[in-house]
Amino acid sequence: MTVLHNEYETVVIVRPDLDDNDTYEIISKFEGVIDDNGGHMLIRDDWGKRKLAYPIAKHHKGHYVLLSHLAPTEMLIELERNIGIEDRVLRFLTVRISDSVDVPARLKLAEEERKVKDEQAERQRAESEQRAKVAEEERSRKEAEEAAYQAAAEEYRATLEQEEGEEEGEVEEKSASKEEEGEPSAS
Repeated sequence: MTVLHNEYETVVIVRPDLDDNDTYEIISKFEGVIDDNGGHMLIRDDWGKRKLAYPIAKHHKGHYVLLSHLAPTEMLIELERNIGIEDRVLRFLTVRISDSVDVPARLKLAEEERKVKDEQAERQRAESEQRAKVAEEERSRKEAEEAAYQAAAEEYRATLEQEEGEEEGEVEEKSASKEEEGEPSAS
């Protein structure tokens, strides 16, 4: 016999001033209500803190969490009752995604979706690390080029100063030799 439930998504907006442990505790409580009343959690997606469209209870931001689950209608009533009781929740909204979903098939599909999402997250993390590594190498290369440029500039300045010193020495020698010959100097 196939077990059929409705598929729902519930978005919960928790107060932003709570730390992550408190937020996790609240969401775990709601997941427990789902599991204890014959429902099945599919996906929990933490969207993080976002700006609200308008202030709610003097809060301009909220911590958004999406709960995707399979449940009979009776369980949904109990879940929404528990969410409504929780004073640390600013708002919530539950939407029915589909009717009469085959539970084992949907659970299997949700597990595959989780794996794909985890792989994408891992790939993004690896790409981010690679970009950071390339940026660090580029920064190091630019620093080395700048250091080489500074060294070449210093060497050039030293060469110019040396040449100017030699020219001044030649001018002084010419001036001294002219004075010895009896001609007045140009200065």
